Amino acid sequence: MTTPELTTSITKAMGVTTAQATGGVGAMLQAAAEKLNAQDMQTITKAVPGANNYLEAAQKALGGAKISELGGVEGAFKKLGLTPEMVEQLKPQVLDYVGKYSPSARGLLASVL
Repeated sequence: MTTPELTTSITKAMGVTTAQATGGVGAMLQAAAEKLNAQDMQTITKAVPGANNYLEAAQKALGGAKISELGGVEGAFKKLGLTPEMVEQLKPQVLDYVGKYSPSARGLLASVL
């Protein structure tokens, strides 16, 4: 399986591992999934290449815990070995990436992150 463009750009920009980048994106998507209705979440997953892979990676890394149970995305990042400050670094990269494929999906995601 090739590494998605988003994962590659995050690992380069932030100096994190592929697993951390994938888990971080997945944690953000998981947080959105917990807050959005199924139809809105489907808009996002359809717009983001590999969205389901990111969600699966986050579930594995977080042991199936909900983001809300971990204290939000910052808590999930800690569990992935990322600093809470990295959330703010990662968020614009994820939003820009989603926005390339679907401005409406970007708006939905931005509204809950």
